[in-house]
Order: sequence, then structure tokens, then C-alpha cells
Amino acid sequence: MRDWQNELDSYIKKMFALGYSKREIKDALSGVGWTDDLIVRGMRRIEKAGEPFLLLEESDQKKHAQEFLLPAPPPRDAMLLIGAASWTTRIGIRKKSFLKAVWLTIAFFTEKIFDSAEIIYAALLRAVLFPLVLFSIAGKGLWHMASKARARKEKGAQENNIAVKEAHSAQAIQKFPEHVLARDIVKLAGRMFRARRLRTFLTILGMSVGIGTILFLVSFGYGIQNVLFERITTEEALLALDAFPPSDNALIMADDALVEKIKSMAHVKEVSMLALLSSEMALDNFTAAGALYAVDAGYLKLSGLRPLAGTLLQNKSEYETVISSATLKLLNFNDPKEALGKELKFSVSLPLDKESGETEVFELEHSYVIAGVLDDPFSVFAYLPFGALAGRAQLSYAQLKIKVDMPESLNEVRDQVLAQGLLVSALSETVSQAKKIFNIITIILGLFGIITLVVSAIGMLNTMTIALLERTQEVGIMKAVGASNLDIWKLFLAEAMIMGFLGGVGGIIMGFVTAQAFNYGINVLAEAFGGQSLNLFQSPVWFVLTIIVFSSAVGVVTGLWPARRASKLDPLEALKYK
Repeated sequence: MRDWQNELDSYIKKMFALGYSKREIKDALSGVGWTDDLIVRGMRRIEKAGEPFLLLEESDQKKHAQEFLLPAPPPRDAMLLIGAASWTTRIGIRKKSFLKAVWLTIAFFTEKIFDSAEIIYAALLRAVLFPLVLFSIAGKGLWHMASKARARKEKGAQENNIAVKEAHSAQAIQKFPEHVLARDIVKLAGRMFRARRLRTFLTILGMSVGIGTILFLVSFGYGIQNVLFERITTEEALLALDAFPPSDNALIMADDALVEKIKSMAHVKEVSMLALLSSEMALDNFTAAGALYAVDAGYLKLSGLRPLAGTLLQNKSEYETVISSATLKLLNFNDPKEALGKELKFSVSLPLDKESGETEVFELEHSYVIAGVLDDPFSVFAYLPFGALAGRAQLSYAQLKIKVDMPESLNEVRDQVLAQGLLVSALSETVSQAKKIFNIITIILGLFGIITLVVSAIGMLNTMTIALLERTQEVGIMKAVGASNLDIWKLFLAEAMIMGFLGGVGGIIMGFVTAQAFNYGINVLAEAFGGQSLNLFQSPVWFVLTIIVFSSAVGVVTGLWPARRASKLDPLEALKYK
């Protein structure tokens, strides 16, 4: 078969493989000078052979592509002429020129000469060179087999190189967004504050209102609880038991013998006594009749009392007294500080016989300096040390304060004191019950704040959903360049967590400022009516930190649904979204 026939058959075979019709192939060949007879015979040879078409290697494509002599066809014809080549191979197509026409003429006459030479060459092959032709065919077959083996080897090497490159590319694409997102996740999440400033600010403000409400209400509950406990108790008072003889049993008396017996009990650290007497107090021209409590210095400390002004009784001084604010009014003092340092005279009524009611009235020799004032506007009384009654008749104690070494010993010591016939109570029990009540109140107040926070969280969910719709194409681009679903999750959850965190910080500031303003107004009113200023709002550090963590967690929970929707978006659909 002649070379031009091979070229024609190869071209027709390529065009058939690419899906072009006979008419299109014939028009393309006719356009460059092929006759209809040669074209029809070439098509018949291809159809008769029925061989499967195999694409040539890249080197063969380049070699054969240079053999096309192309005029300036329309685009459709140009595609036909270069269709067998690789899509990445560019074949220059030039316009018609005089040189091109001369070249085509030379090629036509050269073809005629070669046709005549082929006739002579065929005769020589049949007559003289037939053995040589057989040898050439065998050599060509061997060379063709070697070429195919070499081509398969090169193709396998190319495929391996491509696979390695694709693996490296896939690995790079997988690592690239992970590296960037791990480093720049906060920066990417922070873009929403620049893109939609007003909407983001309003969302954070709504979250701050909810957090601020919780802080305000819960701090109010803590403040009221602490104010109450600071007024009625101390740490030492919580370790004390109150013991007193029953009023309906005259046989049981709390005297020195019983006190010594209680002091010898296990876990008892201290016992303080109180004796109840009647007295009349005098200061200048003013007098006040009331109760006189003879105590030792430890009794007031174990009672948990706090002075309105001054101090409690001290062991170092035997000539001091502590009075109530009601006694202060009877002695014509308005300001507790004005009474400090003033001297009082006492006339005491001491019972001699309970059955006959006989009493002894005597005046204490010394004057007693007012050391402190207790806040009790209803009861008239004064506290004196036991030393003021030294040398008098044996006193019966109306109440005992029993201090234990640790809170766990309260019940054990209580049982031992009850066995002595005394009645026992503990301030710690009252405080424990009060704390339970205040905890319930605090929880109820916190629930009101949580309702506000839920409303704010719904607004935040709406904001995140709108942000997702606006950034659908952005999500598609990120996925197209290699971002994984987990990366999208992290981005949206980071945005939600930042908004929740800022809402928590803003809520703390808002709640603190509101609480201080409210507390200031209450104290102004209290001082105007003669009361004391109090701190009604107290927020423990752990509670403030918990609020910040809680608000961030609320932000993350709110962002779960938008983050899930974003991670499930199809990149193609996301890129087409408008």
C-alpha cells in the first residue's frame, strides 16, 4: 500500500473514531485537494477492515500533525483536520498565500512523479526484490513489536508519574486548607464583623441583654443572701450550739458545775455563759430600764453579732459595755458614734429566791464605758462582763454557747448536751435552711434570665442562617479549592462561638453597670430614710467565668444547624446559587 493511502486511511480512521460523519470527512478532504474517488475508496477500505481505532502516543501525534498541509478552512473543518491530535497540541493555521499555492502545485506534480515511480518499484518487487521484501517485512514486524513494548513501558511510566503527581496534588490540596484554616480560622470568622457590622452588632447586643439579665438577677440573689448572712452570723457562730435549760423544769439549772462538765466533753473547744438580770442605766439626766446580760468576752463573738458602731467586749477591759440602738435612743443619742466613750452607771436587780420573788437591788461601783452599739431598735439591753458582778451570789445561766472544733462534731456534741437535760439549737441549721431557700430563689431568677437568653439565641440563629445564604457561593469556592466539610464546620462554629463570647462579655459589662446603678439608687433612698447602705449585688468570680463559658457554648449550639447546612452544600450547586 502506498504512503499516501496509509495517510488517507489513518486520517479517515481518526475522524471516524472522533465521531464525524462521512459527509463531513469528505468535505474536509475535498477542501485540501483530495478527489472523491480516492476518498470513497479509502472509506471502503476502513469499513472493510473493521479494525478498532487506537489513539497514538503524544510523540506520534506531534509527528503526524506536522504532515498536514492545511489551507485556511472554516473552524469546523479545522477541528476535523486536527481532531486526531491531542487537545493540548496547537497546530498553526495560516491564511492562503501565493507561496502556499506554489507549494501545493509542486506537491501535486511531485505526487504524479511518485505515482509513476511506484509502478516501477512494484514491478521490481515482484520480479527481483521479493525475498528482500519478505525480509524487510519481518524486520519491520520485529521493530513494530519492539516499538509497542517500548511505548507500553513509557506509557506505564507516564501513568505512574501522573499518579504520583495526582497523589501529591491531592495531598497538597488536602493539607492546604487545613493549614490555612488552622492558622487563619479566627481571621476568616472575624470578617463578618466588617462585612455586616450593624447586623452583627445587634445580634451580639441581643445576646448581651440575655446574659446581662441573668447576671443581674442571680447577682441580686447572691447579694441578698450574703447581706443576710453577714448580719446574723460569722464563721465562729456556725460552729456554736445554743444550750439553755427548759422553762418548765426548775430542777435543771445551768450552773458552774454543768459548765465544767460540758467543757470536759469530746470535741468541745469553748463554753461561754450568759446570765439574765434586770437593770437601770443612767447617763447624765437620762435613764433607761432594760435587760442586763452578764457575759464573758467569747459569748458575743460566738453569737455572730456585729456592732453598728465601735467594738464588742474585749477580754483586756473589765469596764466596758455594749448597748442596743433602742437603749441609745432612750439616752438621747441619735448617732451611735456620738455615744462611744460615754460612761454609764448601772443599778442591778439580783434575784435571791425564785419562789418568793425576793430580789436584791444594788448599784455597781464603777462606771462602764460604751464600747459598741448593736443594731436592735426594739429591745433595750446592755452587755456587761461577768467581772462586774464578782462577789455576788451564785448566778444561774440563762444560755450557754458551746463551740466545737469542727462542723462534723456538731451532732455528736448536741446529743451529749441533750443528755444533760438542756435544750439545744444550732445557728448552722437555720443558715442551712435559709441557703436552700435562697438557692431556689436564685434558680427562679436565673430562669427568667434564661428565657431572655433563649430569645436572643433565636435571633442569633436567624443571623447565622442569613449569613449562610449570603455566603453560599463563598462556601462553594472554598469546597472547590479543597476545603473539607470539617473545615466549613469549624469556620461557622468559630463565628458562632465568637459572637457568643462577645455577647457574654458584653452581658457581663451590661449587667454589672445596671446592678451598680440600681444599688446606688437603693442606697441613696436608704440613707435618706436613715438606713444603712448595703451592697445588694454580688457576683462570685466563678459565676462570671461560668457565664462567659456558657454564652460561648450557647453560641456554638446555635451555630450547629447553619454549620451543618453549610458543610452539606454541593460545590456546583453552591457556585450557581444567586
